[in-house]
Amino acid sequence: MGDKATGRGGERAKSRFVAGLLLSVLLMSLAGWFGCSRDVEQSLDRAVEAWDSGNYKLAAEEYERYLEKDPASDKSAEARFQLANIYYFKLQRYDQARSHYAMFLERNHSHANAQLARERLAEVLGEMGRAYEAIAEYENLNPQEADERRRIRLRIADLYFRQRNYSQALTEYEKVIEKVAYDGLSEQAYLREASIYHIERGQYQQAVPVYQMLASASGDAEVRVRALFG
Repeated sequence: MGDKATGRGGERAKSRFVAGLLLSVLLMSLAGWFGCSRDVEQSLDRAVEAWDSGNYKLAAEEYERYLEKDPASDKSAEARFQLANIYYFKLQRYDQARSHYAMFLERNHSHANAQLARERLAEVLGEMGRAYEAIAEYENLNPQEADERRRIRLRIADLYFRQRNYSQALTEYEKVIEKVAYDGLSEQAYLREASIYHIERGQYQQAVPVYQMLASASGDAEVRVRALFG
């Protein structure tokens, strides 16, 4: 009986030891998890502080660290969008901006900033010289307001102009000016049309009515002088 009691006591002691060991491991894991969680949040806080202080390089590093540690958090979409904006506007690191805008759109296609992210992706691609990829992104935009649609068409036209695809550029500029009153958008389109006809193609007869429109309708004295000189 003594041997059996001793055996049972040993088993109980062993069970308590194992249970204690498991509890210690669990507590250590929880401590590690909470520590990691705090560190992740601190990365986000440091990113915001660096942005506010104008240290954009550090802000980008902290946003990268945050997204690496917690890419699926409820704050990751805003963090990635902000990171892309830093690379684009503040650091002019267009390839990194392109990558993060594209990833943002892939993971957050219904986000409130999705349209803006797509437009900025198109702008970045244009800055990188990838004009036709930029045009494709612009074409995926579907703004509801007529002036917004015209503004996007003007961007597309300018990209064709930069590629010396003047026929397509003229087609797009016409979409900006047709059936609307003269305004700032149409002025830019007319200026480009005049440049194509006059400078790029030497088609002076086609350039004359465009210059006349600019000279008579523009409220900008410098534009009027340029048009009259042209």
